[in-house]
Amino acid sequence: MAVKAEQLPSLLARSLAPVYLLAGSEPLLVQECRDQVIQAAQEQGFMERTVHEVGKGFDWNLLEEASVAPSLFSSRRILDIRLPTGKPGTEGSKALIDMAQAGDSDVLLLVSSGDWGAAMRKLKWTSMLAKIGILVEIWPVKPQQLPGWIRNRMKLAGLEPEPEAVSLLAELVRISTSRMRSARSARRMPSCGIRFATDRSSHSIGLRSNVP
Repeated sequence: MAVKAEQLPSLLARSLAPVYLLAGSEPLLVQECRDQVIQAAQEQGFMERTVHEVGKGFDWNLLEEASVAPSLFSSRRILDIRLPTGKPGTEGSKALIDMAQAGDSDVLLLVSSGDWGAAMRKLKWTSMLAKIGILVEIWPVKPQQLPGWIRNRMKLAGLEPEPEAVSLLAELVRISTSRMRSARSARRMPSCGIRFATDRSSHSIGLRSNVP
């Protein structure tokens, strides 16, 4: 089942799924969803958690062995698997599917993907995890959604913001985001031999690089 991040708390209050896939490129929101799942799982007796950061050369066989090995500290545990790129590879995809299908009620599979797009829903491993458990899709907040998003976040923190304060914060976020995007664009340009040039015939401004 695929849900939005704001739907997760109410679902966790009802019951705990065996698998959670948290997908999105917003680290703060992904971490908040992860914390919510962990807290709900701990209340259900999942007192042990192992964190597995998947990188180059990650040993999926060891992870699968760990998922079935008896726990030393608790009968119920969380496997917290983090995929920064959202690409576990062929071996990793199979391992995730196998663990999700194992159906061990004492193991909760918590997977987070740092990279996500609509097309990734159709991948075999993501489809299987969403079918067995819950897929939480976390999309970037759009500019027009910022005021409402900020207002809701402040209310969750116990605050009652004035409309002017919400508008000011939204504008500051927009400015900050715009500057970060400009900085990223600048870093992608050739780092030497760039000069601005004006095309008088069309009155357009472009970039010219001396880098061959």
